[in-house]
Amino acid sequence: MNTNQENIVSLMDEEGNEVDFEVIATLSLKEKDYAILLPLDNEEDSAYIFRIDRDELGDEVLIPIEDDDEFDNVRDEYERIMSEHEE
Repeated sequence: MNTNQENIVSLMDEEGNEVDFEVIATLSLKEKDYAILLPLDNEEDSAYIFRIDRDELGDEVLIPIEDDDEFDNVRDEYERIMSEHEE
């Protein structure tokens, strides 16, 4: 797998284990930014969607999306963008 270190982020899972992800895409929707992440040790084709927010210091932080409608809208937008690139 060819990965660029600048596109790799490490996050903690539910058990406190560090998991490395590749940022495969970023997009903006309704004035919010999102990142599509793929685990580097991915056995499946499951990507994760996170909202990109800023903390009190102004640093970017990844926030899991808990709202089903927001998640569906971002997923649909990502799929639309990907289908345009395939054409």
